[in-house]
Amino acid sequence: MLFVTKGGTRRQVTQAVRPMIKAVEMTGGIPSGYWEDPIILGFLSGCIRGLTQLVSNGKYSGGDAGLIAVGVYTDLLGDSDGMAVAGRQAALFHDKVFAEALSSGFLSVIVARHGPAKVMDQAIVAEAISHSKKMKPALEKLSGPTSEATLVSHSIRELTYNRRVEALRSQKAA
Repeated sequence: MLFVTKGGTRRQVTQAVRPMIKAVEMTGGIPSGYWEDPIILGFLSGCIRGLTQLVSNGKYSGGDAGLIAVGVYTDLLGDSDGMAVAGRQAALFHDKVFAEALSSGFLSVIVARHGPAKVMDQAIVAEAISHSKKMKPALEKLSGPTSEATLVSHSIRELTYNRRVEALRSQKAA
């Protein structure tokens, strides 16, 4: 391990993010360009930062959160590939598309934990609320009652992350 665990925060964040990566792997594999894409990296980085703050009760932010993110990427991909992805993330930090996806990833964590009321002024949240209302009947048929926070958080991911994964797969197929 290249970085300290920050009291188990890194391990918990890695465990929370790993299913997102596994879901992509299980539904057609990781598409070409996935680990270079500013939307994918921004969204994942936002989720990692949000989860870091949530798991640590706000103790780790800024530089410490950045070190935890590097550790999460190395846990997910191995030391060399994880460092390369963390480097790409750092290079994109001032990119507008990356920043918007970073915000969406962070918001998806906030909404999942606290509900959408705290961040209603964010355009993606308003769009996700509308999207989640359309999805709710079908999802509840499959899994039973689902909280608004969960539906809206998943809708943010759908509107940002999942659509980009599909776009990358389509580019590869063309």
